[in-house]
Amino acid sequence: MLSNRHKYQALIKSHVRERPTGWQIGVAASFVLVVLVLVLHISLIIWIYASLKPQDGIGLVHEGNCSQIRQWSQWIHFLINLLGSLMLAASNYCMQRLSAPTRNDIDRAHATHRWLDIGIPSIRNLRSLHRGHIALWILLGCSSAPLHLM
Repeated sequence: MLSNRHKYQALIKSHVRERPTGWQIGVAASFVLVVLVLVLHISLIIWIYASLKPQDGIGLVHEGNCSQIRQWSQWIHFLINLLGSLMLAASNYCMQRLSAPTRNDIDRAHATHRWLDIGIPSIRNLRSLHRGHIALWILLGCSSAPLHLM
């Protein structure tokens, strides 16, 4: 028979949520990063169209000497590449996490005399994943492809 103290501790444990693990924090941080980049892009597009009033799809951002424009262009391209690299890293992290097998995945594969790759990004592991994870992995891969081509 449990004492009142043990009953109280069991009740507390049943209502206390577990803290997120390392990979959950990484996925959440990746999601927040991608949302922030999306909001930044949408905000910039709205600001550009509202303030520059482009005609025939062309708007004049700044007029000045060539060296000043070149310097602005380099900084803008640096920012675009930095944001693209951060988004690509976030997508890659999530894709690796999705294709990493769990202990249950490994046990199921071994029960059917199959093996899984551990510790490396592996397309081969996709066969043992749930359909939702496969769909998300493909979506992340397709959304990352344009970043690779930039």
